[in-house]
Amino acid sequence: MMKASPKRPAGAATRSGDCDELAAKLFKHKDGRRKLRIVLLLAGTVVACAFFRAHDPMGFLLGAAPSKFDKDIDAALSRRQCPAYAPGDQPSIAFLHIPKTAGTLLLETLKSVMPKEGPGRCGFAAHQDWAFFDAVGVDPEQTITLVALRHPVDRVISDYFYSLKQNASWLAPYKPESPSDFSGLRRFVEDNKDRLNNIGTQMVGGSKHCSWPGTPPNTPPHKVLAVAKRNLEKACAILLTEYLEESLVRLSRLAGWPEDRLIAAAKKQEEQSKAEAGVRVNATPKPQVPLEIRQLIAKYNHLDMQLYEHAVRLFLHQR
Repeated sequence: MMKASPKRPAGAATRSGDCDELAAKLFKHKDGRRKLRIVLLLAGTVVACAFFRAHDPMGFLLGAAPSKFDKDIDAALSRRQCPAYAPGDQPSIAFLHIPKTAGTLLLETLKSVMPKEGPGRCGFAAHQDWAFFDAVGVDPEQTITLVALRHPVDRVISDYFYSLKQNASWLAPYKPESPSDFSGLRRFVEDNKDRLNNIGTQMVGGSKHCSWPGTPPNTPPHKVLAVAKRNLEKACAILLTEYLEESLVRLSRLAGWPEDRLIAAAKKQEEQSKAEAGVRVNATPKPQVPLEIRQLIAKYNHLDMQLYEHAVRLFLHQR
């Protein structure tokens, strides 16, 4: 079954003990709850409380004057580009598919509910970077631009074990000796800085494309994160794997469909996949990866970690 989107844990901020009073005050205010969710999701309870204290929480979160946090987010949200559909219009969607972000499930779901030809089709979904939108002439005033992201550490782990399952020849030097051996994953992350790491930033930032006619050169490394953030802000729809159901509801609203349309279609796709292959669409069983290795992956994917943090903020503020 498709996992439900994570919900804000009731009393989550009280687990650190000394944050009880602060959390109680925050949860009484809509603005405070929203920002607390962001930091809880990204950093955890103890870090969240320290973060709020450092920024004068009752002023930073709840004061009358907008904070720099609010101004930055408002500016980012203002760059969003979405088509204005009239009732009865058939939406088109262009999907930037970063590997191992539930993109295959999403693509099959969209194909099951959209026409194959003409208006309202799923324009394309490709493992290409942002420049491909320009190369094929995507008009954000006519087409929903969609980007799917996943926590970078989980994405890298999933990509590695999926490649193992596919018996990819280029992964031969990095195969594990046993299910509890993670030395291959460690070496793979350390040895392949550009092949596996920071893929999301490279793709959204336009630094992994061919020289298509009418497209600019690849974004240089020192600019790619800033460009990726700006492109993500322009995307009409952001899908977060960790918030899959809520992402599908939002995408349905943008397309003018009933809110449960994509959720129902995704569940149907998963049921069909399990019946045929025994697992959900394109899923890969993975062992529990030690914290040490997860921290190493985060270190080598520091650009993607920053882009994902930005995506979470945008997602939690968008409607």
